[in-house]
Amino acid sequence: MKAQTRLRLTGEFSLLGFALLATEAMAWVLSIVVNATYESVPLFWFGAFGLLTMPFVIAWMRADAARAYETAIRLHFIGLEGEPALVVSIADDSPKRWWVLLHIRLHPEVIGADDR
Repeated sequence: MKAQTRLRLTGEFSLLGFALLATEAMAWVLSIVVNATYESVPLFWFGAFGLLTMPFVIAWMRADAARAYETAIRLHFIGLEGEPALVVSIADDSPKRWWVLLHIRLHPEVIGADDR
C-alpha cells in the first residue's frame, strides 16, 4: 500500500473510531436520562440517535482538526519548507497537537506523501 493511502486510511479510521466513541458516550448519557424519566424506551431510538449523530460528530472533528492545523500554521507551531509549502516539523508545545496530527493524516499531501 502506498504511503499517502496508508496515512489517509489511518486518519479516516482514527476519525471513525473517535467519532464512534463520542457518539456511544452521548447515547449512553441520553439513555440514562431518558430511562430515568420514562419507564421504557425501545433500543431502536438509541440506535437511530447514534446513526443520525455520527455524521455530525465526524464533520465536527474534521472541522476542529482543520482549525487546529490553520491555527498552528498562523502561530508558527508548524515548520513549513519548499514550494508548495510542506510540513517539516510540528512543535511539541503546539496547542491541540493531536488535532494537527489528525489533519495531517487526513491530508497526507501537506507532508509531501504521494502515491507514486
